[in-house]
Amino acid sequence: PKGQGLTWLTYEKSRPVIVDEYDQHPSAAPEWSASGLHAFMCVPIMAGEKRLGTLALYNRTPQKKFNQRDVSLIEALAQEVAVSIQNARLFVALQKELAEHKQTQDRLEILVHELEAKNAELERFTYSVSHDLKSPLVTIGGFLGFLEADIQKGEIQRIETTISRIREAAKKMQRLLDEILELSRIGRLINPPTENPFGEL
Repeated sequence: PKGQGLTWLTYEKSRPVIVDEYDQHPSAAPEWSASGLHAFMCVPIMAGEKRLGTLALYNRTPQKKFNQRDVSLIEALAQEVAVSIQNARLFVALQKELAEHKQTQDRLEILVHELEAKNAELERFTYSVSHDLKSPLVTIGGFLGFLEADIQKGEIQRIETTISRIREAAKKMQRLLDEILELSRIGRLINPPTENPFGEL
């Protein structure tokens, strides 16, 4: 338990504790003393200055005592445990980072596909618009040729008809340009969502 016993003392002080009779130590936990512990040894599990835990050993035979050689062995084992814990934590962190990287890569791939689709759509739209805008220009160009011929011949009636056709072609082009501008504005408008009964739909 936190704040109690020799295990906590080892963790708190970050240094080994070794006793021949557990219950004789002032920090001994009463429930552990009552369980019949005799020799007790505990070493901290450290990663640099960071405490990760403790490694405790004990026995219930009064004649068995821990010596300095036992402490050295358990300290070496605790060091290996600390390295293993650190490696496991690094592995988990790396796995998390790789998963996040994969998610970012997947999102990027989706965005690239969306961009490619939008570019293809824009290309089709541009082709369609340029084709539609050429029509009035071709009309205007053709009737300008007729107009020149009519002016040279002095055919006033045909001149008025030709000018009227040129004017109509110009109006058509203006209408097309206005519609393109309107279409571009519609693409930026977002209507608020509304509920509609599925039956009616």
